[in-house]
Amino acid sequence: MDTSDRPDPALEPVEPDQPLAIIPVVEYEQAPTFAQYGPPPMSPPPPPPKPAGPPKSVTGAALLNLTGLGLGYAYLRNHVLAVLAFLLTGGAVTVAFLTGAADRPWLWRGAVLGWLVLLALHAAFLASRRAPGPRTRGPVLAGVVAVAVVAAGYAGYGVAGAAAYDRGVAAQEAGDCVAAADAFDTVTGPFELTLSADVLDARDRSAECAAYEKARAAQNRDDYESAIVLYDDFGKLYPDSVLSPYVRDNLADTHFAKATSWQEPVTAVVARLSVDTLLMLGREFGDTDAAKQAPAAIDDVFAAATKPYGAGKFCDSLEVLTYFAGLDATSVGKKVSADANTFRARSLYECGMRQYRDKKLSQAVTTFGMFLTGYPKDRRAAQVKAARIAAEVAAAAKVTIPVPPPLGGNNPGPIPITFYNDSQDAVTIYIAGPTAHEITLPACPSCPATYPENDPAACANLNGRPSVTVRLKTSTYYYLATSSAWTEGLAEPITLEANYEYEQCLFTTPH
Repeated sequence: MDTSDRPDPALEPVEPDQPLAIIPVVEYEQAPTFAQYGPPPMSPPPPPPKPAGPPKSVTGAALLNLTGLGLGYAYLRNHVLAVLAFLLTGGAVTVAFLTGAADRPWLWRGAVLGWLVLLALHAAFLASRRAPGPRTRGPVLAGVVAVAVVAAGYAGYGVAGAAAYDRGVAAQEAGDCVAAADAFDTVTGPFELTLSADVLDARDRSAECAAYEKARAAQNRDDYESAIVLYDDFGKLYPDSVLSPYVRDNLADTHFAKATSWQEPVTAVVARLSVDTLLMLGREFGDTDAAKQAPAAIDDVFAAATKPYGAGKFCDSLEVLTYFAGLDATSVGKKVSADANTFRARSLYECGMRQYRDKKLSQAVTTFGMFLTGYPKDRRAAQVKAARIAAEVAAAAKVTIPVPPPLGGNNPGPIPITFYNDSQDAVTIYIAGPTAHEITLPACPSCPATYPENDPAACANLNGRPSVTVRLKTSTYYYLATSSAWTEGLAEPITLEANYEYEQCLFTTPH
């Protein structure tokens, strides 16, 4: 709208009866312009408003959350985070139990410490976002008390775990592995999270007790073989175990029980196994009760094993008597050793005679030879020598010869018979008949090594040939000549008559 032609009111005439208003006119300076001084300065933005809620203690929230139980979140009335923190801490504890946290204690200590610090810092951060308020000591004191309670609880947990471990060690040292295993299972179970070195040691000790109890169970059910193997294995696996003295005693007791578990009749094999074990106890377990009982147990075995001897079963007794007679008298006992040798000498004599009468001549030769080897000074030695010669000759000549009287001199009768040696090897001659004799013809170095068969030169000239003369009774004798150069002996009969002199010459023919 155009107003350029409108008159100025100030210039209008004033009517006489109207009041007038006088307005002073003041001149002002013109304000500076944007072009002269530039834009006005910028002011900082206002801070964001604090979240709604009552003011909270930063320190108190941090300490409460340092417990790991979410108490700081509960203090801040953030129940979701409180429950979540509690569940996560519980989950970590469960994982620690399931994975054997004691195997990696420093890893878990670091993880738990990091988790608690994280919870404390987060609670402090959340508390710091609240509007400031008056400072109060209640939350801080509550946080200190909560941390102290948790720390004291964990310390008490550790003390209880150590006490359980000590109870287990004491029981193990006393040989009570049942009580020890219960204590060690407690240490490795409920007290796993002490993260103490005792947990790992308790596992090892628990394994020792398990092995020990397994061996004891075998021993208690009289499974001696298994028990001995298990005790031996224990000694190899746990040489420094506190159970070692008990293992040693139990092993000795098991050996002793096994060695004395025989039943009659006691064979030579059973007697040997039993006595060998009892002697071993004396050598290797000399300080044990089992070793102290071993000598009496050996006497019992000897008495039971020699009952066939007392019943006149001399041949049946030889094997066990030979075993006992060969033992050292200082270990088996002087009485057992002396009796064994006395019984064996008689058994060899009686058994050999029985074999001779039963025409078991080769067995008789062996038995008589054992007698003469073991008891050359025995009063029956002369008789045994005569019987052995007769057995040798009778077996070679395939004849029956009555048992001759004890071996005496080489001149029991008036009829001379001279034996000559026309060979380069010494010759042994056994003569058996009414009497028995053994002579040896020395070698003839100047004689031919051999003579052809049916060679008339053999024994044609007896001058200078080695010879031995014996004087025998009128009877039929058999003789057996043997030489190291001969593959078999020469067995020939010879009948002696009164008023005659006899000569026999021996030589070697090619094989």
